[in-house]
Amino acid sequence: MRKFKDLSIRKKLLISILTFSLLLVGAVTGITSMISYNSMKKQLIYNRRMSIGWLQDRISLDLKSYKNEFYKFEVEKEVKENIWHWCNEGKELDYNSKNELITFMNTIISMDSNINSIELYNLDSKKVLIAERRGAELTDTGKRLDQWKNRDNELQTSIVFQKQGKEIAISHEIYDFFDNKPIALVVMKIRPYALQDNLEGIKTTPDELILLYNDENQLIEGVLGKGMEDSRYMAKEMIVE
Repeated sequence: MRKFKDLSIRKKLLISILTFSLLLVGAVTGITSMISYNSMKKQLIYNRRMSIGWLQDRISLDLKSYKNEFYKFEVEKEVKENIWHWCNEGKELDYNSKNELITFMNTIISMDSNINSIELYNLDSKKVLIAERRGAELTDTGKRLDQWKNRDNELQTSIVFQKQGKEIAISHEIYDFFDNKPIALVVMKIRPYALQDNLEGIKTTPDELILLYNDENQLIEGVLGKGMEDSRYMAKEMIVE
């Protein structure tokens, strides 16, 4: 302090100007950084909202497509009659009816490369008609519906996504509206690749982890961030828990 007092007025003025300039530069830099940070934050939030909105629109479009396929089971006259006779009236699924249903399901499968198989469950007789790309069969339900039966009864049944092994199962219940009871269940099992691509498409940085859950809080699909590929399965299990 004494040394500063001993300086000439010119030097004191110069030091004061330099100090003020440094303080001004520091203040401007701080304000600019804060403005840049806020702008970047707002931009990231906007980008994220746009990405989520795009994903929502894309999933809604896929949902609409699958809903249309499900409702064909209830509006196609011959298909509806075959299901009604078999699942609600207790009649045997004869050769012709079985082939008509298989042909109908195979047509849906052939139109969508993501569908691996379609299963039509008779909820009364505990039988299931399965159409796959490699063939078709009528067999006992067995434990195939355990995951469906464990689902909360309060949740909707119009269109449901569940993970089954490496596939995604999309299910829809067919009702007898006169008695208000489900008589059949249609399950489409699809490959997860298209959904993975959609999730990958909304990532803003390579390090992001994006997970998609259903209404049961079950992990349906996800894409991992950079460096997580080697422990993909373990990472998913840890996150779900």
